[in-house]
Amino acid sequence: MAIPSLLGSYIDQTYPRLVQTSGSEFADGLGNPISIGISGGTDTYIPLWSGSNALTSSFLNQSGSVLKTTSASIDKGLSLDFANQKYTLGDYINSNNQFKLIVDDANSLISTTDNFGTNGLQIGAGYTNIGFFTGTYAYLGINGGNGTIQTFDTPSTSNGLSLDFNNNIYKIGSFNGNNTQIVINDISSSIALSGSVLISGSATLNGVTLEPASVDNINISSSNYNITSWGVYRVTVGDNTLNYNLNLPDPTLFPGYEISIINSDRSSNVCQFGTNPPYRLSGTSTWDNIEPNIMMILKSIGGKWIGPKIPES
Repeated sequence: MAIPSLLGSYIDQTYPRLVQTSGSEFADGLGNPISIGISGGTDTYIPLWSGSNALTSSFLNQSGSVLKTTSASIDKGLSLDFANQKYTLGDYINSNNQFKLIVDDANSLISTTDNFGTNGLQIGAGYTNIGFFTGTYAYLGINGGNGTIQTFDTPSTSNGLSLDFNNNIYKIGSFNGNNTQIVINDISSSIALSGSVLISGSATLNGVTLEPASVDNINISSSNYNITSWGVYRVTVGDNTLNYNLNLPDPTLFPGYEISIINSDRSSNVCQFGTNPPYRLSGTSTWDNIEPNIMMILKSIGGKWIGPKIPES
C-alpha cells in the first residue's frame, strides 16, 4: 500500500498523529489511511461501525429535521422527525414488512403497524385500542376517560361487548345491529333480553324453572315429596297410611304453567296431597289424593292448581 502524502494540516501530539491528507481523508503518522466517515454539505452521513471496521452500506443520515438510519440503501431501523414530532422504530419504509412502533407526539398517539396497516396497538390520551383498525375494523377499545371497555366492528360502531362501568350497564350481543342482546343494569338490578330465547336444559328465574321437569320413580312411602317446578311427575310408590304427602309449589309463581302427575303404584297405594292441593274443575273444592292408575293435568289459573283426574282406559 502506498503511503499517502503527509502534506497538509495535521494534529500532532507526541505519537501517533492524525494527518489530513485531502478532503475527509486522514492518515496516521506512518501514512496508514484512517476513515473518519463524516461527509458534510446539505445532508450529513455518519457510517455505522462494527468493531474497527466501517459498515459502508449502513449509516446514520441527517436530512433537514429528520434523523434516520439507512442500510443497503433502505431507510429502516430508526426515524426521528423532529419537525412533525413523529418518531418511528422498525422497518418503516419497506412495504412488504411494515412492522414498526410509532410515537406520534403531535397527535398524542402511540401505535404499532403490521403488514395490513396500522394494527395491533393504539395508545392515546385516555384510551387504548387493541386489534385491527383497517380492513375488518375488529378491535377492543379501553376508554379510561368514560370508563368503558367495548369491541368494535366498524371504526365508530361498538358491537359484541360493551362494559360501561360509570353507568353500571353491561351488554353482550348485537346492540347496534339486529338488537339481539343481553343487557345487565346493575343500578336497576335488572336483566333484559332482546330477541328469541332458546334454552337447552334447565333454567331458573326468580324460583321458576323455565324448562319443564321430568321426574320418574317418586317414592312417598317414607317421606314427603316436594314438587318445586312445572313438568311431569310419576309416582311409583305411594302411601296408603296417609302419613306422607305430595306437595305442590305455589301456583302464583307459575301462572299458565302445567303440572302432570301420574300414580302408577302397582300395590294400589294412593298419594295424598299436602301443600297447595289441586282444585277440581269447578275451582271451589280440592282433590285430597290421587289413586293408582290415575293421571292429573293441572293448570295454574287464578292462583290455583286446577285440573281433572283422568282414568286409564
